[in-house]
Amino acid sequence: MRKLFLDDIPKRGNKYNWKKSIGHKIRFVYDEIQGTLEIVSYDGRKLNIKFKGKEKKILTDMLVKCQIGTFVGARSSRQEEFKYKVGNIVETRTGNILIRKCFRSGNTNSKTYEYECLNCGNNDNIFEGNLNKMQGCNVCCNPSKKILIGYNDLWTTHPNTASLLKYKEMGYELSHGSHKRQDFICPNCSNEVKNKQIPNIIIYGLSCPKCSDGVSYPEKFMYNVLNQLNIEFEQQKIFSWFVGKRYDFYIPSLKCIIEIHGEQHYGKGFSKLNGLTLEEVKENDRQKESVAKSNGIEYYISVDCSRSEFKFVQNSIFNRLNDTLKLEKVNWLECHKYACGTLIKSASDLWNSGKKVLDIKEIMKVNSGTTIIKYLKQANELGWCNYDPSKIMKEIGKIPKDTTPRPVVRLSLNGEFIDEFNSRGQASKILSIYKSGIQQVCEGKREQVKGFKFKYKEDYEMCLIK
Repeated sequence: MRKLFLDDIPKRGNKYNWKKSIGHKIRFVYDEIQGTLEIVSYDGRKLNIKFKGKEKKILTDMLVKCQIGTFVGARSSRQEEFKYKVGNIVETRTGNILIRKCFRSGNTNSKTYEYECLNCGNNDNIFEGNLNKMQGCNVCCNPSKKILIGYNDLWTTHPNTASLLKYKEMGYELSHGSHKRQDFICPNCSNEVKNKQIPNIIIYGLSCPKCSDGVSYPEKFMYNVLNQLNIEFEQQKIFSWFVGKRYDFYIPSLKCIIEIHGEQHYGKGFSKLNGLTLEEVKENDRQKESVAKSNGIEYYISVDCSRSEFKFVQNSIFNRLNDTLKLEKVNWLECHKYACGTLIKSASDLWNSGKKVLDIKEIMKVNSGTTIIKYLKQANELGWCNYDPSKIMKEIGKIPKDTTPRPVVRLSLNGEFIDEFNSRGQASKILSIYKSGIQQVCEGKREQVKGFKFKYKEDYEMCLIK
């Protein structure tokens, strides 16, 4: 029987007046337990009751319904029995754990187990309710809730990432799955990169706003793949049959074009890119492929790099290119390391070793000497190298140019490069803009025409080194 004897509790009408019940005692029977509860206080919602020196806050409705079993020490057969026994090996999502001890803990006297993880050797406690949900070792879960130095700390699992932390000691307090934001130090320029999550650094690398080269992770990854294969290729290739359009990679010996398609080509998080809508980007992709194939390109391969993550990019490249290039011997980890680096540092190291702009251009397989100049200019500002702009200008002069007619480049109103043409006439024909208007902008007689700026190519290259 379970019953409270509330006859002596003051009432107001048909309801109990709990405010005036303070100090009253209530007899009860709960299964085999009999006793007396004392009402200590009332806060307008809950009563504070006392039994054998213990106190508990309880809703008035729960008291009236005699829901006091746990408080007075009653135990059902189900509550008394532990589901798991000492010596049991329990399968969980993190692996198998061995039950060492069964006991009750906490304010609610919850069934608890001391366990040993058979994966990492961790010893800790877990509630039975969590074990029933297949939760397991708090070291082996991801993200880890407990750090076991030498097993899952960042210095043990990802020492390269740990070495980038501003506060190196944090590498012993965090795991590779921790989402606590940390500050990092760029290994190239020592700039502090603030408030980054460790999983993102592991997946994408540390992108430094001070010395970043602006080249995407997938493009640098693909570059290193081709470099390892010792195959001749060109980056950002512009063909005479489609001036104004660039192709990411071109392999002459195979008549093969490789296009790296980022998330903007798939509408993932897409809004607009350089003023183009998603449909315009897709139409541009179709046009580039169609024109390339009609001009003798035998292999036109688009690689899905909508996620700049190591395994995703690796699998995409392998699945799309293995039949053509045979990628079994590629060191994929080396590709990842290279993609996480900066081309600016590579260019400055070559410059410091005595290489000239044209040499660096060929070694790095960059399509334009002006790109190398841009890298060297940034490297000089970072203190990585010293160079004489006049010498670089002489280097530019050695780059073959078609001086008749004069090449021009098209820029956005913000001065960002869009494309280039062999002549004003070619730009006029393709863009449907009067040739005279383009010339006036090139010569500084007007600021823009049809929403674009134009410069003679040699003038544009000079601007990059000033």
